[in-house]
Parts: sequence; C-alpha cells; structure tokens
Amino acid sequence: MKREGPVILLCLTLIGMILAYLSERMLPLGYGVALLWLGVVVTANGSIWFGGWGVAASALFPFLAALLQGGTAEDSALAILPNLLNGLVPAVVFRRLHADSALHDRRSMIAYILWAVAVPSVLSGTLAAGSWVLLGKVDWSTFRLLALDWSLSNIVVLIVLGIPAAYVLTPVFRERGWLVAGWWR
Repeated sequence: MKREGPVILLCLTLIGMILAYLSERMLPLGYGVALLWLGVVVTANGSIWFGGWGVAASALFPFLAALLQGGTAEDSALAILPNLLNGLVPAVVFRRLHADSALHDRRSMIAYILWAVAVPSVLSGTLAAGSWVLLGKVDWSTFRLLALDWSLSNIVVLIVLGIPAAYVLTPVFRERGWLVAGWWR
C-alpha cells in the first residue's frame, strides 16, 4: 500500500463533500437529488485515477455529505451502492481495457463516455430511485423523475466537467506519480 493512499482517500472525500454540498444547496430537486450533482466527477474520475481509494471515496463522501445536509442515516445509506457503482464501473473498465485516463485517444474517450458516463449513470439512477420506491419513500410516478434526473445530471456533469478534468488533470497527476495503476498502489 502506498502511504499516500489514505491521504488520497481523505482529499477525495473532502473535495467530493464540498461539491455535493454546493450542488444540493444551489440546485436541489428533493430526496437528496440535485439538478446537477458535481460530486460525480470525483466519483468517476477519482476512481479511474486512484483505484480502490477513489472507489472507497465514491461510497464514503456522498454518505457523509447527505448526513451533514440533514439527511437520515437510512436515506444516506441508500445512496451508498448507487454511488459505489458510479466509481467501481469506470475503475474496473479502465483497468481491464488499459485505457488512457487522460482520454488522449479515441478508444479511451469511447470507454469513458460508455463506461464512466452512460452505463453507471443509468444503473445508479435506476438503483437509487428503485430503492426509494421499494422502501415506500416515493411512488412509481416519482421514480421516473428521480431516476431520469439522477442519470441525466451525472451524464451532463461528466461530459461538461469530467472529460476536461480527465484531459487536464491526468497528465499533472501522472507527472507527480500520484496515479494508482492497480487498485491500491
């Protein structure tokens, strides 16, 4: 284990909590869902860049941010698995495909759009909204709105902010030796 790993986890968690807090305060929709949730950039890109440390942060910071914003422990816990998927799917795919996290080639860009943007966003939005329906927190008509907003919010934020962040920050992290090639080092 790199001794920097826990520092990476702490930094990603703090940055993610700040972005989640700002999103919920500036553009709230209700049920802990924001019109545009900026934290997804930390979730997807952080997991691609930092492996298991990023995946751990993708589950941890949304949970903590929801609690700090007055959410119940149950509601906060319901978001753990959907947010974990937003980090785990791109981390696994990028490592399996040996894709370039800087997105400097077409294959890596396609992998990012499909496996960091589209698939995890739809899966996590459906899972989150479905969990709320199964627990009786929302009805089926609200399910569609929440699942669609969660998915579209992640997609828009990752295309507008995630792609440029990957393109610009990956070379900086690579130059400093901060990228985690495997899962923990």
